[in-house]
This record gives sequence, structure tokens and C-alpha cells, in this order.
Amino acid sequence: MKFLKTKSEGFLSILAGFLLLIGAAAFSATASFSDSTASDQDGDTSATTSVVDSQEKCTWYLTGIQASISLEVTAGGTGSKYDGTELTLGKAADADLTVYTSGNEGAGSADANTECTFYNGKSGVSVANSINTFAITASDEVGADLAMGYNLGSANPLKITYAQTTCWNAGDIDEGTNDWTFNPTAIEMYDETHDSGSVMSLSYTNTLQVNTTSSSERCSASSSYEMKVPANLEPTNPGQNITFTGPSVSFDVTLPTS
Repeated sequence: MKFLKTKSEGFLSILAGFLLLIGAAAFSATASFSDSTASDQDGDTSATTSVVDSQEKCTWYLTGIQASISLEVTAGGTGSKYDGTELTLGKAADADLTVYTSGNEGAGSADANTECTFYNGKSGVSVANSINTFAITASDEVGADLAMGYNLGSANPLKITYAQTTCWNAGDIDEGTNDWTFNPTAIEMYDETHDSGSVMSLSYTNTLQVNTTSSSERCSASSSYEMKVPANLEPTNPGQNITFTGPSVSFDVTLPTS
């Protein structure tokens, strides 16, 4: 996936993540039964049949991941321009990150899920962020600007902060409970030992065997991104717009079955 590069003055770009769909392959079935005890009458056979619909399989979905986010200057500089002092860049994501269960025949939504059952394949869910590169590259209207490139560090990490909006799972008789584990602390990523962080999870124990159209397992959170451009860098071509491109952020999903 290519990074979004924005050349408008005061805007800098960083890839936010990838769209994921979590769940089993589509499943549907009709059941047909015949009665072997049906009697013969006048040499003809009268078969007894029945068609029974099957409930959809509960499937995990993850939505609300933008292909890219253009960070804006929030502090430092002169009129949102880099002037040799540290710049702080930030932006809130356009949509909440949401993980939820719904039937497998159609994705549905966290607020209008399809009634389903896990059958024998129940699982919990865990969502985390990670990055695997730590360099920030820079380019201007001429081309790459090696003088403005830099590496993330403890003083200038890629920071993602989540705020819980709606997180709940159904209890008995559709009485909602919140058994989700949610991380309200900023995830700071900048080197091999600080390259990931948990966002939210629901344990296998707290996942229902079934859900109904009025209650799904779901957790939603708003998010904001922040990084900094260090002081004391000098552009190769001062006066031009500079596009900074950061590492891609992965949304890592695991589905524990115990």
C-alpha cells in the first residue's frame, strides 16, 4: 500500500493502517430429512421431507481503519512552517476503531448485527498495534530530502492514543456488561523493544456462545495520532513544502480459543 503524500503547506502524511476482516469463511446450509418408515401405498412411495434453515455463524469484524492519515502541525514552527525548532504533528482519526460480532452471511454492523451462534468455534478477540520500521523519510517538490529524514526515538515516538466510546458484551437476557480490557494509555512506538501495544481485548471466558440482533460483542474507540519532527534539521531546498512519510501501523488481531 502506498503512502499518501500531501504537499499542501502545513500538512504532513503518515500511513495509518490496513483494513482487516476477521472471521471464518462463509457458511450456510439447509437440512433435508426423509422418513425411512414411510409406507408404500399401491406401489408408490410417499417421502417425508423437511427444510430447516440454519443460524449464521458468529464472525469477528474490525472496521474504522483509515488507509492513511495526514497529520497537521499542532505546535512549534512559524505559521505551521518548519523553522529549525521542533514541530508537533497530530490528527484524530475520522472514524472509531470498532471490533464486533455479527453473522457470516453479511457483515452487518456493530449497531445492527445479525443474530448468530459460535457453534463449536467460539473465540475471544484481541486487537493490538505494531510497526516494523522506525525511519521517517522526507521529500520536497524536487525529490527526496535526506537532510530532513530522521528516526523515531523515545523523545519523538509515533504515538497512538485511544479513548473508549462504546464497549460492551451481553450478559444474561441481553443485559449489557463490559468485560472488555481496554488500554487508555498512549501506545508509543519507536524501536525494536517499543514497537507494539495492546488496544482492546475480550477473553474467551467473557465471549457469549450466541448473540442476538439486540446484543453483540462490540468495542469502539476513537483514536488520535502524534509524532514530532526534531529541531536543528536543515532542508535541502528551504521554502518548499516537505512531506514526511512514516511507518505503516498494523492492526494485529488474535482470536484465542481458550
